[in-house]
Amino acid sequence: MIEWKLQREQLISDAMKHIDHTDFEDIITWLVDSDVLETDSLRVIPPNEKIARNDLSSSTERIIRLAMPQMNEVRLYINTVATTRTGYADLLVGSLLKEYGRLRLSGENNDDIFNELARFACGNSRNATKLMAGWAVVVFFFERCDLFES
Repeated sequence: MIEWKLQREQLISDAMKHIDHTDFEDIITWLVDSDVLETDSLRVIPPNEKIARNDLSSSTERIIRLAMPQMNEVRLYINTVATTRTGYADLLVGSLLKEYGRLRLSGENNDDIFNELARFACGNSRNATKLMAGWAVVVFFFERCDLFES
């Protein structure tokens, strides 16, 4: 198990050497162009405790709630790409974690970090639809992994 973990960490580390915001371009474009809006996924966010633990403001919580309907689209896209790109989700997480670490070291608060991660994911686009797609990607990983706990 330890050997498997070390191999996995090495794979992610090697892959992260070549990662930047451009790894998100395809998913952001796909989300922006998607006509599907999953309205039945407007559920109470289980991460309410996570939001509180990470000292996120009510404004950031509202953004999280607005991005939740797109999470199934994010999941679908990642699962589809993962069939041909092994470790695709890990690459995206690694890229977000790297940017998170940079932002944390710069002294940003968690609300600013959340917003900056969304901007990073959408290539710092000023397009509101792309930014919303960036938030959807960040919320997807926020809910599924310890993005802010690293």
